[in-house]
Amino acid sequence: WILTTVCAAFGDLMKACIDKCSPMHIMLYDDEFHPGNPLRPDGGRKTLGIYWVFLEWPSYLLSRAIAWLPFGYLQSSDLHSIEGGPSALRKRIMNIFFSQNSFNFSTGTMIVVRGAGVMFRAVYGGNLGDEKGLKEVNDIKGQAGVKPCLRCKNVVRFRSTHEGGYLVKLNCVDRSKLDANSDADIWTMVDMLETASETISPEDFAELQMNFGINFNPLGLLFDRRLRPYFKPASHYIGDWMHTLVSQGVAGTETAALLRLLISSKDERFQLDKLQRFAGIVHFPSSIGTVNSTLIDEKFIGHQNMKWFAGDTLAMVTIVDAFLQIVVKPTGLFPEHVECYNLLAAILRACKRGAQEVTPAMHRQHRSLVDRHQALFVQIYPEDMV
Repeated sequence: WILTTVCAAFGDLMKACIDKCSPMHIMLYDDEFHPGNPLRPDGGRKTLGIYWVFLEWPSYLLSRAIAWLPFGYLQSSDLHSIEGGPSALRKRIMNIFFSQNSFNFSTGTMIVVRGAGVMFRAVYGGNLGDEKGLKEVNDIKGQAGVKPCLRCKNVVRFRSTHEGGYLVKLNCVDRSKLDANSDADIWTMVDMLETASETISPEDFAELQMNFGINFNPLGLLFDRRLRPYFKPASHYIGDWMHTLVSQGVAGTETAALLRLLISSKDERFQLDKLQRFAGIVHFPSSIGTVNSTLIDEKFIGHQNMKWFAGDTLAMVTIVDAFLQIVVKPTGLFPEHVECYNLLAAILRACKRGAQEVTPAMHRQHRSLVDRHQALFVQIYPEDMV
């Protein structure tokens, strides 16, 4: 209401979005950051930032960090003092957006457009986050549990004794073998945990939590029955592609493995100095970001990832892919690795499109790219990289 009062243009934008879609959809996102010098992060200053947007806003807004509305900031060390942890914090935030006794977006709220009041409604659209964030918000076991993913019934971690038959490992590439959780499935598990907490032994209860992949937290988001009309745990579990793929994600892992392969080949044509020179002389479109060829150095190749920031990774994937296509591919060497990396570059280009620009045909194509990349990645790289 305040923003539309002081900024007529923002009021016009909100009115246009309301006219196109009602109710609108709210998305919450949180992430930790280190204030100060990013090259020398101070763990004592680590802070949790919580932001929100309306998904109906145009892509040019959603793609800019400055447009995400800050809900608040909390020093990460203070999270431990909150009874119920990060999940209890998210529950409290949800109860502010969808209060039982006062303000509630779902029943309607008012904004001002050119001096006139406009009523609109909004529903919850999802939790956006990285693996750690989603794990903490939903208070699930994550990678530490038998079931590392809230969205899947039958995906288990690599070394689980449960794997086999109906159950599949994390590197399963056959979608037909995956059995997804519905919102009702998760509510059923939550209800069973509530009942079992008072009826079975502590040992059996701990095993039940491990098998469900859910921690019993009566103060957490999943265990707030009043929020069930608004919050859908499976539907609203949304992984942030920038973290999953770019920021210490798949792109960095695959780039590090590929560069180590090129170095180990001992072929002078494929060494890092040639790639660095290639990056310096080839003109790339400004849309890929800043090209810093000095980052192409063996000291930036970590054990399982590149020591690059997310923006650097986005630019470098384009450069490395071009080098593979122009220099490596014509030699006929490493064909699977070249193809796999080219698929990765295509996936990142697709992800950079605004969601509102994606047609059903483009979505099907993107899904095909992901499936082909995953199948090839699992085939050519060791299991501990998946």
